[in-house]
Amino acid sequence: MSKRHVKNLVLFFMMSVVILLPQINQHAMILGDDSLFHLNRFYDTAMQLKDHNLQYFISMYGYFGSGRIVNALYGPGIAYLNGVLLLIGGSWFKYQLLSDLFVSMLAAISMYYLVNRAKIAQSLQPWLVILYMSSNGVLAWATDQQFLGWGTAILPIGIAVIIRLLQDDEPVNILEMAFSVAIMVQMHMLTAVIYVAVLAVIFLIRMVQSPQRWSMVRSASLAAVFALGLTANIWLGMLEVFGSNHVLSPTTQVTPMDHVLLINSNNYLSGLFKIIFGLQLGFVGLFFHKISRVNRWVTITGGILLLMTMPFLPWNWLFNHVPGLSIIQFPFRFLPFATALLIIGFGLSLTQIMAEIRTNGQDKWPSNHRLVPFFLTGLATVAVLVAANQVYDASQSWSNGTVVKTRVNVKQEVSNEQLKESFSNFYPLNTALENVWKPTPDYVPLPSGKIPAHPYYEYQLEIGDTRHAFTRTIRNGKMYVTWQQKKAGWQAVNVVKYAHTQLVLNKQSLSNKDIKLSDIGVVRVYGQAGKNVLQVQYQPQPFMRWGFIVLIVSWISWLGLAIYRHWKR
Repeated sequence: MSKRHVKNLVLFFMMSVVILLPQINQHAMILGDDSLFHLNRFYDTAMQLKDHNLQYFISMYGYFGSGRIVNALYGPGIAYLNGVLLLIGGSWFKYQLLSDLFVSMLAAISMYYLVNRAKIAQSLQPWLVILYMSSNGVLAWATDQQFLGWGTAILPIGIAVIIRLLQDDEPVNILEMAFSVAIMVQMHMLTAVIYVAVLAVIFLIRMVQSPQRWSMVRSASLAAVFALGLTANIWLGMLEVFGSNHVLSPTTQVTPMDHVLLINSNNYLSGLFKIIFGLQLGFVGLFFHKISRVNRWVTITGGILLLMTMPFLPWNWLFNHVPGLSIIQFPFRFLPFATALLIIGFGLSLTQIMAEIRTNGQDKWPSNHRLVPFFLTGLATVAVLVAANQVYDASQSWSNGTVVKTRVNVKQEVSNEQLKESFSNFYPLNTALENVWKPTPDYVPLPSGKIPAHPYYEYQLEIGDTRHAFTRTIRNGKMYVTWQQKKAGWQAVNVVKYAHTQLVLNKQSLSNKDIKLSDIGVVRVYGQAGKNVLQVQYQPQPFMRWGFIVLIVSWISWLGLAIYRHWKR
């Protein structure tokens, strides 16, 4: 690795720390909209790894050991990575700093790859990367624990594939395209869906224009097959769960127009980025025929996606009338794509301006081309300060005693001071998750196939509120739920059952006729007087084993081919 790359990586790390300094200085946990949901996911994987009780599908540690399936359907690999970070940190505060730094550096490295791929002037590259690190999409993880932040962090890898399509004589690199799709699917499915849609449009346009169209189709097809192998666990995991169960999907937005980008507000985009995007769109509009094809395409595409985040489309009507569109949940999901594309376009424009100054103005203004990186350095510095201020604002809920930023559907069972203390390293990790929780019922089974009228309330009533009546032990990949009954009779146990969940009560296997299920799949069993022990485990279909074999072989093959190609070059 060259000295330039090392220096830039050190710079990126330093800027990541600067952005997080307000949180570090206040020793604050940031508990945003999705934090309690994700902390349970990562606690579950951390304890699996710590206790050597690996269970890919059902949650035995997180979510009160309810046996619900979450991680297998929601970035399982990243869930285990966060479990590792939690074990390394040892406390929730240290984990949060580690994960925030990880996302920030992941965004930096992927964007650094993109600016090099786009052949932007070296003097501009680090400052464009810092701009991207400071963008709202990347910060969404640090300030709100939105998993969108992880998807945004790796998005530039996908944009690099689009740049290659527009820039190179050999427009499809099979390994690069397969990796870009696979890593997004593994990390954040919604980001992957939008990325594949954008990539498909650019690919089709480029294919029509290229004399190598059949070569492009062949290479893209191979990349698609490779990507399927690299994500076999995701697709087969979905087939395992959705193929044999009705499950409750995440909540869709009835009024998506409440989540659009407004020009006169900093709700999803700071004023600095609005200025940068305005400058880039204006420059391309004025000099459309003088700029490169790549710059035109990335700016036009970024501009369209930016408009799609604004209230110019009838989003409420579209969500209600276009099947499947509501999967994106919010129009602002398009903003990270617009941000990455317009930042790259901005870099391409500044690179062209520097080249023009060198070519046409060297005699009169020999040093003027240096003003361009100086100007960009100033913008990047302001972006970092704005980002740090956003982290400061997010940290205030902890510092001013509110603790949890958003309290919609949040259940807190201790005082704010006790809650803050339970997040410290003086208590076991699960203490805080017992003290504050959110009855988010995503992916619970629906035995009748019908969505309950009040799923949040039913989850709270049947799983959260009853948890103290049971004790749990976990060993050899099985969970044992114990309780006492005064007399024999039907007993609701706060465990949900999917089609392939196996239950054994007091050493007697239970069939479907031996149990009753609530609207959200919570089991009722006929217990005996005295002590009862319910053994819970999950047995997936045999194809899952083959799926993991395909996954491992695919990743080893990809890595081997990538190393071979690098050495050959």
